Amino acid sequence: MKAVKAIFYDAGMTLIGPSLLLQEIMALVLARHGVDADLEALKAGLDRAEDYYLQTVRTERDIWSDRARILAMWDNYYRTALEAAGVRADEVKLREWAREIIRAFEDPQLWMPYPDVPDTLAELRRRGFRQGVISDWTGPLDKILGAHGLLQHLDFVLTSGEVGAAKPNPHLFRLALRQAGVTPEQAIHVGDTYWTDVLGARVAGIQPILIDRKATKPPADCPVITSLAELLALLDGAAASEA
Repeated sequence: MKAVKAIFYDAGMTLIGPSLLLQEIMALVLARHGVDADLEALKAGLDRAEDYYLQTVRTERDIWSDRARILAMWDNYYRTALEAAGVRADEVKLREWAREIIRAFEDPQLWMPYPDVPDTLAELRRRGFRQGVISDWTGPLDKILGAHGLLQHLDFVLTSGEVGAAKPNPHLFRLALRQAGVTPEQAIHVGDTYWTDVLGARVAGIQPILIDRKATKPPADCPVITSLAELLALLDGAAASEA
């Protein structure tokens, strides 16, 4: 991490996370339609839907580059979860409720920055680093980040839905390098997913850092941190080794 001038970040589960559990968000949407859903059943339904999600994103690596395909994937995800949770309704209602759940995630109040994020971004900004977000995302990410005061620390936000390319495609990372005005050797990327964040950054020649917020200690061939605050220590250590 010598001569680092720019730091890029993933968004979801790196800078921000849901303010409610997924099953709680689903239950709130269903309650608007008079459906009293059991939280444990919804959680079990989400576990079933997660299998579908992982299979989809691993076999359709470019899915995040197309807004229509992203929305179709989430539509299927939540309909799978609802059906597996035992929510009884016809196909039209299940689709309607799934889309309402998807729209709920555009509400900035359903997202919160992790506690370590605002102060760390502010400190890195104070130190003169260029900072930007590279995210597989569809919807108003700028609005969400702005509502929580994070945009003031960032120089740009790039999302797959707008750019038309998704991680690990290096195109997003190369756009970020151009936005920041740095070479690959002068940048690092922090993200929570190995096969998109780590591999994508590495293909673009950028030093990856994996953030493991749940402290699961995954096997990784790159630096691993459990909070963004630990990034400061990594950068300080790299600076000390150069001195």
